[in-house]
Amino acid sequence: KMSLLDCVQFYTKPMGVEVKHLDFEKTMSTYKPSFQSGDRVTLHGVKVPGMNGLQGNLSHFLVDEDRWEVDMDEGYALKVFARNLSFEMKTGDRVALHGLNSKQMNGTIGTVANY
Repeated sequence: KMSLLDCVQFYTKPMGVEVKHLDFEKTMSTYKPSFQSGDRVTLHGVKVPGMNGLQGNLSHFLVDEDRWEVDMDEGYALKVFARNLSFEMKTGDRVALHGLNSKQMNGTIGTVANY
C-alpha cells in the first residue's frame, strides 16, 4: 500500500503558468525537483546506522562537495548528497500526483492545503 508521500512528487513550477493536470511523463520532463535553502528534509538511503528518517532544514549547497549542509533537529549539521534527501510537505507546497491506482489523477498538479 502506498502512502501519500509515495504518491507525491515536488516540482518547481514556472512563474505565471497555471497548470491543473499534466501527462505524468510530460510533467517529469518539464518540472524538475529542486531543493532550496530552508527546505524541510528527511534523510534516507544513508549508510550510517540510525540516520535514516532524521529530519532537518537545508542550510546551503556546498558546490565543491556537491552536497547540502543540513541543520539537523538534533542540533548538529551534516553534509548530505541530494539523493539522500526527500522533501517534507507543508501547507502551500506545489505537488504533482503520481503512482495512484486512479490513473486519471496521475499528473494532477495542486497545492497542499493541509498536512
